[in-house]
Amino acid sequence: MTGSAALLAATLFAAIAASAADPRRPYEMEWAGRTADDRPPLCAMTDGAGWRISGENSEATLKRATDRILFGDGVARLSYRCLGGSGKPRVFMRPPQPVPVTNDFDAISCWVFGNNVFGRDPKTPSVTVDAIFIDVQGKRFAVNLGHVHHKGWFKFYGRVPRKLQARAVRGCRFDGFCVHGGWNTAFRSLDFNSFAVFREEWKPLNLPARPGTLPFPVSSDTVLPPAAFEKADAGLEFRLPESGAARWDELAFRIDGGEWISLARGGGVFPDAAASEARVAFIRRGNCLIADVEVPSEGLESAEVCFGAMDGLPADAVRTVFPYWTYREKARDARPAVIGWRTRQGPFFVSATPDWTRSKASMLYALPDAAALNGGVRYRLRTDGRRNACHERFVWSFGRELPAILPKIPNPPSPWRHKTGTRLWRQYGAIDRARDIAYWRSLKRRGIARVIVTDHESAWRLGEEQSYTFRTRCEPGRGGDEAQAAYARAMIDELGFLYGPYNNFVDLAPVNGHWDEDHVLRRSFDDECAMQAAWRRCWRAKPAWAVGMCEKLAPQIQRKFVFNCGYCDIHTCMRPWEGTDYDARVPGAGMFAAAFYAYGEIMLLQKNAWGGPVYSEGSAHWFYSGLTDGNYAQDREYGLNAGPWLVDFDLRRMHPLECNSGMGMIDGSFYSAPDSRPSDRTEAIDRFLAATVAFGHSGILLPERHAFGRDYGKLAVCEEEFRSYYLIQALAARYTQADVDSIRYVSKDGRLLPTEEALLSSDCTRSQVAVRYTDGTETVANGSTNKMLSCAWRGGRLVLPPNGFAGITGDGRVFAWLGERNGHRAEFCISPDYVYMNGRGSFTRLPGGGADGICVRRLINEGMEEVSPFNSKQIERPYAAEKIEALDEAGGVTETVVPQVKGGHTLLEPRPGIVSYCVTRKASFPGISSKDCLEAVLK
Repeated sequence: MTGSAALLAATLFAAIAASAADPRRPYEMEWAGRTADDRPPLCAMTDGAGWRISGENSEATLKRATDRILFGDGVARLSYRCLGGSGKPRVFMRPPQPVPVTNDFDAISCWVFGNNVFGRDPKTPSVTVDAIFIDVQGKRFAVNLGHVHHKGWFKFYGRVPRKLQARAVRGCRFDGFCVHGGWNTAFRSLDFNSFAVFREEWKPLNLPARPGTLPFPVSSDTVLPPAAFEKADAGLEFRLPESGAARWDELAFRIDGGEWISLARGGGVFPDAAASEARVAFIRRGNCLIADVEVPSEGLESAEVCFGAMDGLPADAVRTVFPYWTYREKARDARPAVIGWRTRQGPFFVSATPDWTRSKASMLYALPDAAALNGGVRYRLRTDGRRNACHERFVWSFGRELPAILPKIPNPPSPWRHKTGTRLWRQYGAIDRARDIAYWRSLKRRGIARVIVTDHESAWRLGEEQSYTFRTRCEPGRGGDEAQAAYARAMIDELGFLYGPYNNFVDLAPVNGHWDEDHVLRRSFDDECAMQAAWRRCWRAKPAWAVGMCEKLAPQIQRKFVFNCGYCDIHTCMRPWEGTDYDARVPGAGMFAAAFYAYGEIMLLQKNAWGGPVYSEGSAHWFYSGLTDGNYAQDREYGLNAGPWLVDFDLRRMHPLECNSGMGMIDGSFYSAPDSRPSDRTEAIDRFLAATVAFGHSGILLPERHAFGRDYGKLAVCEEEFRSYYLIQALAARYTQADVDSIRYVSKDGRLLPTEEALLSSDCTRSQVAVRYTDGTETVANGSTNKMLSCAWRGGRLVLPPNGFAGITGDGRVFAWLGERNGHRAEFCISPDYVYMNGRGSFTRLPGGGADGICVRRLINEGMEEVSPFNSKQIERPYAAEKIEALDEAGGVTETVVPQVKGGHTLLEPRPGIVSYCVTRKASFPGISSKDCLEAVLK
């Protein structure tokens, strides 16, 4: 059987199976043959008959419903509303008689069909559900079941708190549920099914073995920065604590004969019980100080190793945090930091990091303290009530130049930078595939061709009732696998895009065919060993299990659809320790490094499966740079819109390993703080694009409203596609392929300051950045919101308004600029492939011609080009055209236009309904030199 015949047969089989399934049940459960719950129910809850319903400041009913079912032939549907009084609304659902419990239990579960997503509908507040029991003494106690912030079926799990477990014994009775928080004044409903009580057995797990070694980290020295490999600075001296000391108050250093500075006041191993067993060895390596720490006992309740804080710093010391070097703490400044000051020999800096590649800790943390370089590590209890033996390496780095002290990211570089850096990325949720492909064809028709498109959750399912991960079959209602395969072929084979699927190996929905309680990550013993919730309607999958599922499922998906890239959501948005599985049954229990290595391996498996780049969500993506090929370049906690735009960690450490895109999402992450986005959408985009260039990222294809199906009714080409693509693509295609050579910050008096000088002054807060790359490409970006940028550049004086930028490649063949001309903003980009101009509402002559709106000139052959206008009433080409043909959406000629030539220039007034014009000319393309561009923008 041929591949296409096999695919068609499988599709027909799925269609037949789907038609025979009960449409009232989740189709995935039908596929998997899951007709009974995996826990025997104490109450089946297929009917509400006989249940006693009462309320406080509420009214409610409980009835049988059969329009949707799960297990059995019905569900118990609760309808409730608040009566509007001053008391808190509570609804009590009690069975006809309290139900005897015949076993001791420490956990409960129940399926609930929810009615709200994270409380987004204010008319349907999210409610909390508690299960009520009567103990053998006749006293009631409650166990929290869950909080409703989902739509569709979800299996709630609740652990009985240890303080209540003595009452959760055989002979106690179940007395129903309490639903509280329903402030809605109109009736809302929840469906209940299959309530169970049970004692968790913790049977041995059968997890597939993973490779003993992985191709990361690439160095045995792992995170050690260049300072560790430099000749020891004779001016740097250390005063170490007593040999093996577990408390580090006496650890100190001085530079150039200055005063001694405490390096780790309050640092060391805690608590006392752990400190008494600790073995600490201090080693100097170049200009780094290393502390190797071991606490061999596993029986201690907790352990923590802290960096402490510096004490005795000079009065002019400055603490600096950087975008992207983050632990994602809630406080913006609670992240690794650099502290610097001026010595007699010039600027001097200190940083500190744990070696995250070899840690056995449960988590890392950072502090916002003005004298803290970092925080430390914590060891938490596994589900067996024990913690891991402590094994840590702490590194302090010292240097007179910033790059010397920034930790390395010891991952292999992405092999796909030539793809990710030369294209713009958009994550896009396919909904109506016929309409979607028509939209993508319209973009390609306008020359927007170097694009990477990754699907979103809606590729697998539509709506909220099904899962969107750990599956290989598409929703049957929209054509199933056959429709997805046809869409992939159109995107890849017809349009030439890089196109790939959505997947992640974090979110595991209980309706999924691979569902098993033992596949869910467990929280610490201190957190009752509870199951860890993930995105709505999902629990967090065990990394030790998930990596094997990626290895199994991704190739199956690829054999069906033949993608050439992919999007692996969630993983790099999470800090590695958010994947720490405390389940004592798994290898690496209680260690965040186990999750880090599992997620890193997942990214490598993804590359192999798709035969192309893999993207992820970003926010904590620096840990995974190179393991991923790109991410949303977001850092919400830092507040990238507000700045300052400090590009050093990104460009020095992340940029050589991968190509991150945009500045995250413009609406969801770049403007992350409430009301931080300008009311003027054009101004908001200007700032987003300027930041993209400043940080050396590849572009994101705007607008985002198409990415997740928002404003789907407006699915049409708009100005944002043109601007984000043509202004960025050619320039980013060059600087993403080179490493950074130098970084300078523009001072208020126009000097170009090295980072070290800028950090010790207020000049870096201006967010005015000039970068030079090893291929000669240079960029300048003005991240100030209210100050002009003025500096010497390329033989003249460059003046840029707020949110403006300029960039030129080393060979001068690409030049991009967003600035002011004749009192208004304008923009252009010149490249070998296209000329882009945008007069921004006023007719403006720019290198490459003139326009009052958008005009794109694209090379067809040496004597012919295609001109695509958008929102332009007047266009001028800098040559005498010989022939002009008007083209429609299909590329057909609708009419021949008589060229209007004046003074050697061709004038054109675009007409409605015309997509582009094919122009025959004698002039060379683009016929513009870098000198022309510089003369146009320099003072």
